[in-house]
Amino acid sequence: MSVQERLGGFPAWCLWGALVFSGVSQAAQPATKESVSSNGKPGAVTSAPIVSPSPPVAAGTPGTDTREAAVRRALERDGLGPRLQSLKLKQGTFLAILTLPRAVTKPRGALLLVPAAGAALSDLLPLTLASLPPKGGWVTLAVQPAPPVPSPDDGFCPRLAAGLAALKARADSPIALVAIGDGVDSAIACYARKFPPEIAALAGVGRWRSSLEDISIPVLDLVPSGDQAAREAAHRREISVVGRSGASYHQATVDVPNRGFQGGEEELAKRLRAWLRHVPTRAPSATATPPKV
Repeated sequence: MSVQERLGGFPAWCLWGALVFSGVSQAAQPATKESVSSNGKPGAVTSAPIVSPSPPVAAGTPGTDTREAAVRRALERDGLGPRLQSLKLKQGTFLAILTLPRAVTKPRGALLLVPAAGAALSDLLPLTLASLPPKGGWVTLAVQPAPPVPSPDDGFCPRLAAGLAALKARADSPIALVAIGDGVDSAIACYARKFPPEIAALAGVGRWRSSLEDISIPVLDLVPSGDQAAREAAHRREISVVGRSGASYHQATVDVPNRGFQGGEEELAKRLRAWLRHVPTRAPSATATPPKV
């Protein structure tokens, strides 16, 4: 089944227009909680510029695999070709989806979306989030996860760094990192729990294990109600920030039957968009670089 068929016959970009006015604004605040009805190992982090637009990448090229080429073909069939990017690694390139704000001269911020290991940009959840840019002018970049067997030059951390560098080149504005599942744990590990100044906020989607120790930026914890392990991990994080000076943590539970947010993708995107309205708008540091781990 194609991506377009899974989205009800409409191109993915049509989804965001239908949802733009449905969000309910909720400010990030210390240790709050609401309920709504409705593993590759990290490697060294390096920076890389964006290349746009890009031709299809042949399977077998360094930094790609046959699965990634298939993802590209699926997205192109569904009309996303103009938004596809090739981000550079030390050797080869990898796939990303870029969404630019409409009729905005200076973007308010940038959103870097990182799916879970083993996922694909053509999967419904990352595709929905990548196709719903928030109001107010946000540049959105979603990166394809690394292959199942990463190499020293192609893994989670190099791809995360390339995405960060691409967004810095596109918009001199704060970057909110949105990671899904174990992508949250990998991102925290890449930066040794010390995010660079360019990353102004973190949204963790689904089941992830990391604590919030030493995490000083605002955090949104989006929890699937049907995943007991995710609920328990989120509860531990909520407890850990109670009474902690300067902690900015917001937790939202989405009513879905399982950890994949099936059926709740739109509600999840709405909650994310509402939270992003309150992401700090401080300017990033021009000299900050991610640490190597």
